Amino acid sequence: MDALAQSKEAVWRQALCETPLGHPVSARWCQAEKGTLGIAETATVVGLTHVPIKERNPLKLHSGGVGKLLEAIGEAGVKRIWLCIGGTATVDGGMGMLHALGYQFLSSHGKPLKPSGGMMERVGRVIPPIRGNPLRGIQFDIIADVANPLLGEKGAATVYGPQKGANPSAVRRLEAGMGNLARALLPLQEEIPHSDIEGMGAAGGLPLGLGVLGGKIWKGAPFVAREIGLDNEWEDTDWLVTGEGIVDKQSLMGKGPWWLAERAIQHGVRVLYVSGLPPKVKALKGMKIIAAGTDIPTTSLEASQRVQRATRKALQGGWNG
Repeated sequence: MDALAQSKEAVWRQALCETPLGHPVSARWCQAEKGTLGIAETATVVGLTHVPIKERNPLKLHSGGVGKLLEAIGEAGVKRIWLCIGGTATVDGGMGMLHALGYQFLSSHGKPLKPSGGMMERVGRVIPPIRGNPLRGIQFDIIADVANPLLGEKGAATVYGPQKGANPSAVRRLEAGMGNLARALLPLQEEIPHSDIEGMGAAGGLPLGLGVLGGKIWKGAPFVAREIGLDNEWEDTDWLVTGEGIVDKQSLMGKGPWWLAERAIQHGVRVLYVSGLPPKVKALKGMKIIAAGTDIPTTSLEASQRVQRATRKALQGGWNG
């Protein structure tokens, strides 16, 4: 969102939303192109940082804050919305988001359900708002941070559930629940009817619910690169320095830093890839990976200094990538 906002010279806005625990939070978004374009990201409202470690249980959390955020953006009179998705604490397929926008979820016995990851398995029917899709008439683009499908061994629950606090039993429930919710939402889907589409597993399966609102899904890294004019920069570039908390198999699933590194190598640019913890994948030809962090609790200043020292050491050591 910040990269897109800077490229569009956007104006920042605030919206009162709620965290995955239902607590109030002021979320920022931005308005660009003479007020016709709204840009937002899910992490500002339902990100992991909004949920204390001891309360991270995606069976009990919901994405209602995203619905509140979209509602506020729609009320601002935009014609288009770019929603950057990822970094969420939730695995609810967008159930909470849709509920916040007026959709009702009923069990097979007709009992109203409160949204959460654990409630997906009980959904028997979904009733849209009387006035229909509250974002109808707005062009809606979903910018996904990863390419995972909705279900299966590479799906939302299996890959990302554990890092959000789900134990093996919870992962199984979330996987089954996601499949059940997909079946219940199928009659309402406008743009994303297939669970195997790349990116459907991003943000805890949020694109499943976003498809009901007419969203079209895009791979995040190339979308952002195109909008900021990245390909115009390679000719005068010698080095790319990028990185993330840990370089592992998830990095290869469409994550921005790895995609960016591959793009740089294609243009003959050398890559220094900073991994917070020891990497779990091999470097590509033309890339050097350095582990600059520690799993021992430390201050942000010390962490920053470790990265600086490791980067300087790598560059002074010469290039053999």
